[in-house]
Amino acid sequence: MEHTIKEEIAKNLLYFRKKRGMTQRELANRLGVKHNSISSWENAVNSVDVDILFQICRILGVTIHDMYGNYAICSEVDYTPQERVLIQEFRSQPAMQEAVLRVLQVRENLAAQEYE
Repeated sequence: MEHTIKEEIAKNLLYFRKKRGMTQRELANRLGVKHNSISSWENAVNSVDVDILFQICRILGVTIHDMYGNYAICSEVDYTPQERVLIQEFRSQPAMQEAVLRVLQVRENLAAQEYE
């Protein structure tokens, strides 16, 4: 059985909040809402207001596409499941991002040299 959009967002909100090691109360405090609001969103009792959803995405370091999950429409690129995992891991590891960017820059420099 396929989830509704509300259920998909609820599932992803719970997943990303726990992945960040954040409690419902901590997220609620950052958003300025009651902690039981988070519970009602994660249990798909209520829908998250789109403005609040954008704030949640910023706090959790994910995109709106991540929250919409299976319902997200990616107009530019259709990522494979493995690519999505890599992107999520990249975003969740700020300390490693610089190292990854340096490696990618090296590859760009090597590729540019081959064409000179």
